[in-house]
Amino acid sequence: MRSIPIRTYWILLYLTITVLSAALSSPDYFVSLSIYERTLIGSLLGILLWELSIVDIQKMHVPVKLSYTGILLGLVSTLSLASSIGFWQSLLLAKSRAITALVALLLTETLCRTSEKLFNKIVLGIGDAKVVAMGAAWIGGSGICIAMTLAFTLAGVFSIVGRIIGKLKPLQAFPFVPFTAIGIWAVWLFGTNWWFNLWQNLWGI
Repeated sequence: MRSIPIRTYWILLYLTITVLSAALSSPDYFVSLSIYERTLIGSLLGILLWELSIVDIQKMHVPVKLSYTGILLGLVSTLSLASSIGFWQSLLLAKSRAITALVALLLTETLCRTSEKLFNKIVLGIGDAKVVAMGAAWIGGSGICIAMTLAFTLAGVFSIVGRIIGKLKPLQAFPFVPFTAIGIWAVWLFGTNWWFNLWQNLWGI
């Protein structure tokens, strides 16, 4: 009897966690859908984030086609809200998120090019900008702002710890998509209001 490769176990574990967490998630707008619809859509996002993260970790490269596919799927998923919020409302929301994704893409690409000129090396890749745009298509403008705050915070902690234990050199590049993916997934699971309330409670607002 052939044994299952350890990588397969990790993939199955990830898929199980993704499906279960998607079923228990409270994403903005999508929370009005049935648990089955929410699980299906959330699992799709989780798989996209997983694949983008793995490729970035292995190759330090983000597949552009997959990112654009993720943007399209995010907008299509938004249109699926027609059954709960109405067709025209879902269409307007999809339009708003498409514009948000475009703005996020342009702003992040500008940041990428500016940081490259300032530090004379690639700090944030153009591929990362595509993933940010994808996130905006799924969780909206407020959501992606929270997600990127989480991403930069986690990446900063990772960099500091890496420097302390001697695993990273000064200004050494490392995959950023996994941190962005964690941020997007965290916002999808709990919703923007939960994160805003948490921030206000932390600062006593």
